[in-house]
Amino acid sequence: MSMTTFTNSSRTSSLPRIAPPGQAESKTILAKLLAREDVQVIFSPSAETASFDSIQRKLVLPVWANMSENLNDMLVAHEVGHALHTPATEKELIDAISAVDPKMSSEAKMYVNVVEDIRIENAIKAEFPGSRKNFAVGYRELLQKGFFDLDAIPMHQRTLADRINIQAKIGFGIEVPFDDYEKEIVAKAFAVKTWEDVVESAKDVWEYDGTIGRKKIEEAMQNASLPDPNSKSDDDGESGQEGSGSGDSAETQDNDGGNGSSQSEDSNSQDSKEGKDSGEGASAGEDENPQIEGSKSVASTNTPEFAKPQAPSSMETLQRNLNNSRESRASERLYGVLPTPDLDQMILHWSEILKQTSSWIDGHDAETKNALAVGMAKFDAENNKQVTLMAREFERRKAALAHRRGKTSTRGILDVNRLHAYRYSEDIFRSYTTTKDGKSHGMMMFVDWSSSMSSVIGDTINQTIMLASFCRKVGIPFEVYGFSSHAPWEFRRMGSAPISSEDMPQCWSSENGELDAYGFTLLNILSSKMNNREFAIAKRNILALSDYVGHNEYLRSEGTGRYASMFRTTIPEIGRYCLGGTPLNSAIIAAFDLLPKFRNENKSQILNCIFLTDGDATDNVLTSEYVNGTRNYQANSGNSSREWNVPVWARHRNSRNFFSVNRGSTGYSDSNTVTRNLIQELRHHTGARILGFSIIHKTWNQMARMGNSGPRIDYNVLRNFVSLRDGSLVIPETQIFEEINKFSKDGVFPIPYMEGASNPFDELYIFSSKNMSTKTAEDLDNLAKDASITKIRNAFLRQNSATKNSRLFLNRFIGMISESL
Repeated sequence: MSMTTFTNSSRTSSLPRIAPPGQAESKTILAKLLAREDVQVIFSPSAETASFDSIQRKLVLPVWANMSENLNDMLVAHEVGHALHTPATEKELIDAISAVDPKMSSEAKMYVNVVEDIRIENAIKAEFPGSRKNFAVGYRELLQKGFFDLDAIPMHQRTLADRINIQAKIGFGIEVPFDDYEKEIVAKAFAVKTWEDVVESAKDVWEYDGTIGRKKIEEAMQNASLPDPNSKSDDDGESGQEGSGSGDSAETQDNDGGNGSSQSEDSNSQDSKEGKDSGEGASAGEDENPQIEGSKSVASTNTPEFAKPQAPSSMETLQRNLNNSRESRASERLYGVLPTPDLDQMILHWSEILKQTSSWIDGHDAETKNALAVGMAKFDAENNKQVTLMAREFERRKAALAHRRGKTSTRGILDVNRLHAYRYSEDIFRSYTTTKDGKSHGMMMFVDWSSSMSSVIGDTINQTIMLASFCRKVGIPFEVYGFSSHAPWEFRRMGSAPISSEDMPQCWSSENGELDAYGFTLLNILSSKMNNREFAIAKRNILALSDYVGHNEYLRSEGTGRYASMFRTTIPEIGRYCLGGTPLNSAIIAAFDLLPKFRNENKSQILNCIFLTDGDATDNVLTSEYVNGTRNYQANSGNSSREWNVPVWARHRNSRNFFSVNRGSTGYSDSNTVTRNLIQELRHHTGARILGFSIIHKTWNQMARMGNSGPRIDYNVLRNFVSLRDGSLVIPETQIFEEINKFSKDGVFPIPYMEGASNPFDELYIFSSKNMSTKTAEDLDNLAKDASITKIRNAFLRQNSATKNSRLFLNRFIGMISESL
C-alpha cells in the first residue's frame, strides 16, 4: 500500500492513499478487453448460463456464487470467445443445426456447441495467452466440485461427443479413452479453425454416435450387466480420475498400457460382433455398414441403422450445476441509461442572475446600498491582499516546476563569444533549453444551496469568491454553480403570474430505457467568462444575496439575528433564490455532461471538480425507468413510491459501461451510497479529479473527543473510513482521532481516497462550520492608544492566526493544483 503526504504548514498526514479505480466491475473490464470492443455487459440472476447476443453485442452473465476469481474469469473469457468468433446471425446458427440434423433437434444443437466450444476456447487462449491459466484453474475447480458428474456414467458408455467435451475441458485431469478410429474424428474436432469446420466436424460426430457409437454403447452396457470374474472393474476408463492424465491432445490418450489396450480389445470384440450380426434383420442399406478396421467413413443419418444419439451428458450436467450455482433468488437488476440534461433549461446563466440581482439591489434605499458598498469595500480590502499573495506563491511554484522540467543541451556548434574561455572551460558550445509544457487546469464548483446551509452560506460564498478571484488572477478558467431544488422555470417567470404546463419544460429526457432524475436548477453565480465589471458586480450581488438567504459577516454587525438582514424582497423573482433541498445526486448526474463540455470549451488538461455541501442528498434519483414517456416502477417490485427495491445499474448514453447505482459491496442502499457510486463513475467517465468539501455543524472538539472508553468521533467523519466489504474501519479509530487533532489546528481535515473505504472523493476536506469565517480579527484595530506591549503582542498573534485559518479553500486549492502543474 503506497503512502501519500498532505502538507499544510508543518503538518503531514500519514493516512494511506491508493489511486481510485477506474471501474467498479472488474468482469466488465475483462470482457471488454478480451472482446476488444465496447460490448454491453449485463449481470442477470435469471440468466441460467452466460450468453452473448451477437446482434446487439450484449454479453449476459449469471450472478454466480462461491466461485473463485479464476473460474469467473474463465466463464467470462469463454463467452467473449463466442462474441469474437461465433457467427452473428441467427440464420447461420439454424443452418448449422439443420446440417447436423434436418429435424433440428436440441441434441444436434449441443453437438455443434461441443465442437464450437473447442474452437472458440483455442482461439481465445491463442489470442490472449494469459487466459490459459484461467481455463486450467477454472475447469479444475469445476472438476473438483463434481460439476461434470463423471461417476454417473462409465466412460466407455458415453457418446463420442460426450467424451470429446470431457477431453477438451478436463482432459488434463482425467484419462478419456478413444479407440484408433475415434481418434481420427477427435483429431478433426480439435483441429477446427472455421465455422464451416465446426459444422462438418459436428456432423461427423453426430453420424458416428447415431450408428457405430450407439452400437458400441449398447454392447458395452450388455457386457457390463454380465459378471466377469477376470475384470477388475466395470469401468476401466475411470481409473485415471485421480491421475495426472496423459496430456492435452487426444492422440496421446491410449499410451497408458492398461486402459488403452483394454479399450482397444473391447473395441475389436465389438467390431467382430457387429460383423457377425450384420446378417440379422437384413435391409437394403446393411451391406454398406462400414467396419471399424481400416474404415474411413461412417454411416450417415439416412441409413436405417441411424438412431438419434443422446445429448452429451457432461455438457448437460455442467450447465445444470452452473445453473444451480447462480444467485437465482437475488433481485433482478434494473438496467437503464442516465437521462440527458437539458443544460440550457437547467442552468440559470450568470447574465440572467446578474440582471435579476442588480434589479433587486437597485430597488433598495440609498442607506442600504451605501452599507452594501462599505461591506464590499472591506471584503475586497481584506481578501485581495491574500489572493495576491497566493497568486504569487502559485507563480513561484509554477516557475520552479518549469525549471525542473527544463533540459539544457548543446548543439555541437561553437559559440565564438566563448572561445576565449577554452583554457578553463569546456562549455564553449551553443546551448539551448527545452522546457516541457505544464498542464492547463480548469475548475468547476458546485455549492449546496439548501436550507441547512443558512448559517454558513455567507462564509461559504466569501470563500468561493476568493477562490474564483484567485483562479481569475492566475488565468484558470472556472464556473461556479449553486444547486437549488427549485425548478428552473420558477426563476424565469415574471412576477407572481401562474405558470401553465406548457411553460414547464422538463429538465431531463425521458426516452425508453432511461432512468429518472430530479428537476432542479444550477445557479451559475460566477464565471471566468465575465469581464472585470461584470465580475465586480456579480461579487457584490452574490454577497448581498448570501446575507438575504442566510448571514454574511461583512454586511451585519456581530450578534445580529438570522432575520436581521438589511435586504428585503423588492421583486418577486428574488424570493425564489431562497434555500431549499439538497439535489446533490442530480447535480452529479448533470456533471456527466457539464464537465466534458467545459473541458472542450477551455481545453483544460486537468479538470478539478468540487462539490461543497453540509449534508447528504435529498433527491432519490434513478429509481425507475421510462417506458413510452411514463415512469415504470414494475422493476421495483411494483412499488409506486420512489424507493430502492432492486439493484439498479446505469450507464451514460455515450458509454456501454454499467455501474451500480444503489448497492455497495455489502448490499446496503441509501442516499449516501448512491452519491458515492455516482462520484466514482463520474471520475471514470470524465477523467476529472473529484474533490469534496464537507461542512459539519460542530466544533472540532465536538467532532472528536476522548471519552472514558476511548475516542468518540462524529459519525459524519467516521463514516468516510468504513470498509465497503464488511462495515469495519479501514484504519484504527485512535489513528483517525490523532489525525483530526493534528489538522484541526489548520481548520481543515483532509481525507485521501483509500481503496475499500466509503469516501468516494479523490480528496475530501472536512470543515467545521465554526471555523469558516474569512473576516480578519479586529483586535489590532480596537486596541486602546495606551495598550501595553503584552496586549499588542497577543492581539497581533490572534489576528495572524485568524488570517491564516480564514483562507481554508484557497490554501488547500493552491497546494492541490500546484502538485500537478
